[in-house]
Amino acid sequence: GTNFVMRRSIIEAIGGWDEKALSEDTEISFRIYRMGYYIKLVPQAVTWEQEPHLLNVWFRQRARWAKGNLYVLLKNFKYTFDPSAGPMRLDTLYYGLVYVLMLSSLICSDLVFLGGIMGFVHVSLGGFSTLLWGMAIAVFVANVMITLAVERGEFNIGSAALVLIMLFTYSKLWVLVVLYAIWLTIADRVFHKEVKWDKTVRYEETAQEKAPGS
Repeated sequence: GTNFVMRRSIIEAIGGWDEKALSEDTEISFRIYRMGYYIKLVPQAVTWEQEPHLLNVWFRQRARWAKGNLYVLLKNFKYTFDPSAGPMRLDTLYYGLVYVLMLSSLICSDLVFLGGIMGFVHVSLGGFSTLLWGMAIAVFVANVMITLAVERGEFNIGSAALVLIMLFTYSKLWVLVVLYAIWLTIADRVFHKEVKWDKTVRYEETAQEKAPGS
């Protein structure tokens, strides 16, 4: 979404942006795919971005992303079973797996984990389940470390330790983010609310608000 260049003629041909799509870059990408075009990845195009510096700002931004992606999923999932949609069928299937299968699996796994600690749940296949959890942790750490390997000075033991901590903190927050986004999506449909863009507050904006005389 940051480095995203499109032909104006294509935007005009598909009727412009969908104002209800909070993740507008993803939504318009799906429509471009359905037109038979391809989106080329240019790895040399690198942009540094400022991450939200406060937890509540981060949560609202990620909730907007998740809500936007849910909108894209609901709008395009029908194409999963449409042969004329071509390769885009894999994208809709992927979104369905992330927001349905993966989310439910994470929730069940966390409930079993917490239930086991509290003594409410007893897993008869203890060794097997422990092996699966261990493999999941190893895959997560390896996946992030492979990404960090392309950044100078980031591939080290310290980063690996932070990634491991992140698995039990930052990553768990995503479950709450998606659940909240699902609730917002349902509430919008039930109460017929207007979809509004939630602008992410940046560090400079917060600093200016706190500055004397501002």
